[in-house]
Amino acid sequence: MVLRLVLLVSLSVVHSDEEVVALCMIATGSEVVKTSLARLLSSIVDFAPHHEVYLRADGAVAKRVDALERRPSKLRITVALDAYRGLSRRAMERGCPSRTAEPCLWTRYQLEKTAVLRDALLAGSRGALYVDSDLELFAPPPPFPGGRVALSHARMREDTRKAFGTYNGGSILVRDPAVLDAWRAAASAADSSCCQDQVALDAVAAAFDDASLLPLGWNLGWYSVYADLSEDARDHLADVSCAGGALVYGRAPLYSAHFRHGSRARDRRSFTRRVRRAAANCTVLKRPP
Repeated sequence: MVLRLVLLVSLSVVHSDEEVVALCMIATGSEVVKTSLARLLSSIVDFAPHHEVYLRADGAVAKRVDALERRPSKLRITVALDAYRGLSRRAMERGCPSRTAEPCLWTRYQLEKTAVLRDALLAGSRGALYVDSDLELFAPPPPFPGGRVALSHARMREDTRKAFGTYNGGSILVRDPAVLDAWRAAASAADSSCCQDQVALDAVAAAFDDASLLPLGWNLGWYSVYADLSEDARDHLADVSCAGGALVYGRAPLYSAHFRHGSRARDRRSFTRRVRRAAANCTVLKRPP
């Protein structure tokens, strides 16, 4: 199946006739507030203050977020993840993939993404956009493609895609609850010890004939810019720069970056430094009025 890729050539401020999607996230463990979630929420204040924001969290995270000075005015917090409180990813991954109909604990946690997306859709949002807590905005969200689901292509080499999936689970746009049902069903059957929910997105893409891709500059991850992982075997770190006062990735606007997920700490730090230094040089980064 060939998905449609939407390339955008200019930063966008949302106008009244454009779709304003809800931004959705999950988080557990109060440390995540300090290490990443506070940055994400602050960037939403800067670049997407008109968006509804849905957060499913444990009680500790909810308390820390409530105490933040910079948090979105349209933030709705649901305390629903205390079952995962105090558990590391490594601990939750034990027993994955499950050999029974019941997903392993890590997959169940990752599928909480479907719950927060459903929260937004049931509340009346026409579109719900999941974003990992270690993602950060550097521009207003762009106009997104139509269809019931839009996925974030990881842009990794073929053998890596076989292990981790074609799409990154750090961001997905959903407009139809049927997508969430299909995602949950596919994740339970996916053969992966680390990423059943993510590998399952290949099945989701195949199940919906109107599936499309999120823009190139949305959810850019460190895993797609190094030569040994990138789909064209080239290094793309230098493609992150400031051009004309806007953060760009090559010639595409860079709207958001995905920082802390995964291994290879040195590469993640290099990617983070590159993006943040480039952003610091963009003296006229646009913020909505």
